[in-house]
Amino acid sequence: MHRGIIALALLSAVSAFGQKPDFTGTWKQIGRSGTVRIDKIEHKEPYLKVVTDTRSAPGSTARLFVAFMETNEYTIDGEEKATTGANGRQAWSTIEWQGSDLVLLKIVKDGYRVTVNRETWTLSDDGKTLTRATRVINMDGVTESALTFERQ
Repeated sequence: MHRGIIALALLSAVSAFGQKPDFTGTWKQIGRSGTVRIDKIEHKEPYLKVVTDTRSAPGSTARLFVAFMETNEYTIDGEEKATTGANGRQAWSTIEWQGSDLVLLKIVKDGYRVTVNRETWTLSDDGKTLTRATRVINMDGVTESALTFERQ
């Protein structure tokens, strides 16, 4: 009987570890002043599409009106993808799961300047908050920041 309980507990732990969060939804950035950032995410494993809409906040006293929309599409497969721009700029990116966190790693070589950007997406246990922690490493040093989004 004890072996059955141990096997069931082990199976439950393995199942929980194997579950990946679903980031699908509309996410509004928390704590941003002057602008409003909304990310609309479509997540159907292994594909991830992010449409970012950034605008000046209503009633903002900003001197310049901001309106920016960007779409990024990713394949979560852990495979390195390389690109070279017309100007010679090279980039390598990898997107993979590390446990229940999604990790986007990008290395950019622009002339003699190399930048490493690592972004980790973590969904709260209740699924209502998405944290995107970023670490940028370049010739100027290491910079870390985090954006927090609330599911709408």
